[in-house]
Amino acid sequence: MKKIKLANKKIDVTILPNIFIDKYMKNANGEFIKVYLLLMRYGDENALSIDEMADFLECTEKDVLRAISYWKNLGLIEVSGGSGIDVASNAPEEKKKTEEATVVKEDSYLDINEYKNKKEISQILRIAEAYMGKPLSRKETGEIIYFKENLGMSLDLMDYLLQYCVESNHKNIDYIKKVAENWAKEGISTEAEAKAMSFAYKNKNLAVAKAFGLSVDRLSPAEREQLEKYIMTWEVTYKFNMDIILEAINRTMTQIHTPSFEYTDSILRKWKNAGVKTYSDIENLDTLHSKNTKEQYDKNGNLKIGMGKGTLACNNFKGLNYSDDDLDKKLLDL
Repeated sequence: MKKIKLANKKIDVTILPNIFIDKYMKNANGEFIKVYLLLMRYGDENALSIDEMADFLECTEKDVLRAISYWKNLGLIEVSGGSGIDVASNAPEEKKKTEEATVVKEDSYLDINEYKNKKEISQILRIAEAYMGKPLSRKETGEIIYFKENLGMSLDLMDYLLQYCVESNHKNIDYIKKVAENWAKEGISTEAEAKAMSFAYKNKNLAVAKAFGLSVDRLSPAEREQLEKYIMTWEVTYKFNMDIILEAINRTMTQIHTPSFEYTDSILRKWKNAGVKTYSDIENLDTLHSKNTKEQYDKNGNLKIGMGKGTLACNNFKGLNYSDDDLDKKLLDL
């Protein structure tokens, strides 16, 4: 396959740090990337206000603030005070030492003892051991350092992160890391914001489980994780609101009379492929389906096949015509 190469033309350009493309771009929300590109485009020339950015990107001011908080926590931008935002891209070399000391692989923790000697790090590590009910492994220690140093989480936020995950029967550090990174993507920077988000998320889990006739408290950790994964897919990937999700669950229970995440997912996937955005779109699909179904039957309720009206018509097969005398003769010849 041929490689794509840009023509060498003299154009006004915006320079992006390689570390943004190589490490951070693939994991970032698309809206966050738009905000980052806009900051890189105008940050060095003019101070941008939040409302100006929101107008330009056709999003809300809260969306812009979440994006700024996300990139700030990752250390890719610096935010100064005043009426606008001044952006300075951190040099990759300045980030490299921190990244090398806090990557996930256990053999990469070069100065882990140096981090453990920091007061806040030492404190949160003791809190984590209390939640986990055991001494932390080297990997667990490194990930908690990552929450602090790379994601920019406060001590209170990390405390609530651990509490939230452990109370949900999730002590696996990989799961805790996924939650932490999701909070960072959503711009969650305080304990209050995290509590508000987790409360809303818990209510969604309860609503979906109830629609299936299930109790969240009686689900196994694996079942609960599967439920959360499907809800995330339906909301984030398919971009459906809770009303549409609950309608799909209602149809699942009506049609197969048993809870099935997979069956509900098949309904929602079909709606997504059909371009459904609102409940009225579903009603339009139902009307079309009903019309097509009626056209398959004649006025007597017989299924139409081929060109016949209420009869079977095999158009590519030439029928054999016998008179009664012919049939009698053939029977006598047997």
